[in-house]
Amino acid sequence: MHDFSNSTKATEKAVVLSLHCRFISHFRQAMQDVEVGVFSTYYDKIKKN
Repeated sequence: MHDFSNSTKATEKAVVLSLHCRFISHFRQAMQDVEVGVFSTYYDKIKKN
C-alpha cells in the first residue's frame, strides 16, 4: 500500500499551483487594462489642453 496522504498533498499542491498561475495571469490582464484606461484618459486630457 502506498502513502495516500503524500499523494493527496501532491495533488493539492498541483491544484493550488494551477489556480495561482491562473490568478496571476488574470491579475496581469486586469492591470494592463487599468494601465491602458489610465493612459488613454491622461492622453485625452493632454490633447484637449
